[in-house]
Amino acid sequence: MCSSEVFECYEYDDTTGDWANGPQRKVERFIPYGLDMDENTHFVSGGGETGGVFGDVFVTEVFDGEEFNTALSLPLSIRGHCMGNLGKGQAIVATGISQKEEEPIS
Repeated sequence: MCSSEVFECYEYDDTTGDWANGPQRKVERFIPYGLDMDENTHFVSGGGETGGVFGDVFVTEVFDGEEFNTALSLPLSIRGHCMGNLGKGQAIVATGISQKEEEPIS
């Protein structure tokens, strides 16, 4: 689990029932969307910047089971979107709001 407003992520240990500090994201985001691609890969996209003027984030990040790494940027900045796993390492990003247009994207 990652916080929606900062870099922190936490891992749940089901043997102890406790949360512990987990790997840290590279990009600070406000309300991004995360998607499990498989049992070891988690994909994070979009969201808004939390520092200063609100702006949307283009950069995506992939957690490979050990750490977050930046990945391919989205073609436009987006927040309030959803994603779906298409299988074979592919995802679809749907709807949302772009800072440029301030209108829903569909």
